[in-house]
Amino acid sequence: IFNCERARQQINNLKNFTCLTRSTIQGRGFDLDTTKLTINVTRSGYSGQHISHLLTRDFNIQLDAADLFNLIAITGTGTDKPDLDRLVHALSELDKMKQGEAQNWVLNIPSLSTELVMNPRDVFLLYRSKRVPLRKAIGHISAQPLTPYPPGIPVLIPGERVTAEIV
Repeated sequence: IFNCERARQQINNLKNFTCLTRSTIQGRGFDLDTTKLTINVTRSGYSGQHISHLLTRDFNIQLDAADLFNLIAITGTGTDKPDLDRLVHALSELDKMKQGEAQNWVLNIPSLSTELVMNPRDVFLLYRSKRVPLRKAIGHISAQPLTPYPPGIPVLIPGERVTAEIV
């Protein structure tokens, strides 16, 4: 935990990256898992996915998750000081990069409304299902949950019809 806190402070000294701290989220009814580093990249002008790609390609660092605005690095018992030093060093190198063009990020999220065609219990008891590539699944009825991670919230549950928006 001490090494994570040290890395968090070092990241917060960079120009284009900030890392959540306990004081950042206090008073909002949340607490901080100090073993995770949530790094905001919006000041860099690049998406979190782009920064994650650069970390992987140029520094051989694999993060747990990235979205438009953030990176998440999860540490564990095998994570040591040199691992976190490598991450901080890589971010400090990327911090020197020419700032990206400030993006006007727009999240065009489809409604993802679903139609429950069968009761999930009936789907489970049917014993008949087949694997269908996702690109060909439009119109089929889901036999299993479809749960992308993050955030780990099902988009489809068994018995719902697969739509073009979901695909």
